[in-house]
Amino acid sequence: MIIVFAEPGDGLAADIQSRLTERGRGCLLITPPVPGCSFRFSWQIPPVATEQLVFSGRTLQLERLRGVVVRALPPSPAGPRGAESDLDYLRVEWSAALVGWLKTLPCPVLNRPRPGRSFHPAHLSAYELGFRAAGLRLPRLLVTNSEQEARRFWRSCGGTVLRAPWQGEPLPAESEDEAAQTDGGSCLLACPAGERRRLHVVGNEVFAERLGDDGGTASAEYLLTGILADRCSLLAGRLGLSCLQLTVVSGAGGDVVLAAADLPDAVFGDLSYRKRVAGALAKRFTEERPEALP
Repeated sequence: MIIVFAEPGDGLAADIQSRLTERGRGCLLITPPVPGCSFRFSWQIPPVATEQLVFSGRTLQLERLRGVVVRALPPSPAGPRGAESDLDYLRVEWSAALVGWLKTLPCPVLNRPRPGRSFHPAHLSAYELGFRAAGLRLPRLLVTNSEQEARRFWRSCGGTVLRAPWQGEPLPAESEDEAAQTDGGSCLLACPAGERRRLHVVGNEVFAERLGDDGGTASAEYLLTGILADRCSLLAGRLGLSCLQLTVVSGAGGDVVLAAADLPDAVFGDLSYRKRVAGALAKRFTEERPEALP
């Protein structure tokens, strides 16, 4: 049995489940919270044969678990009423317990969560050596809550600036005033000229979507080959990831990474493209040795 943790409505997770079923693998898609559904698990150190996972009344002995796909971590179960600060603490502890549990599973886990890793553009510099070793560069960026600093950055970049949200794709700042909106802090990226693509790296396969100026999908390439594909596969290997989403601009100055995520977006511009990516992910569990997955 292979389980897939995902958010409700995650089309990629549903496609992964379909592809695994087609390949003769039992697959349980866990997408709480859903009315009438519950999720809980037991974990002991050292492991014992009685460890189990229970979802919506269905019990799975963990010794029968053959793989896990982590698209999202299940939310914490409903606990006793109390102060919101106490509930926040419980949610953090629940998340930490799940990360620890997934870390110890002997079966393949696609994109096993690792504490402390964040791919928000403001933190990409922490992985700069890995990107450079793979032949990829990072853009100039500014993290600030100063309107004056944001305006100076905008001018120094000639107005070609992206605003990076905490989640999702960086989007163009259409004006200096928009770039200067720094309430609560802002991350600005210098966007070099070139072709912009969203890439999905699955092992040695790299799929590509061409993006329009507004960040939306312009066209799908399905399978990418060549130097850029090799560099992206090398990067995923250096980061220890079975699956990696990148937003890349390719121009005269080389390949520049604008954003990275180890949990690819659930929304894809092309349904056939999404199914191709799902098929590649499912293949990781059916054609490769368990130790081949990080």
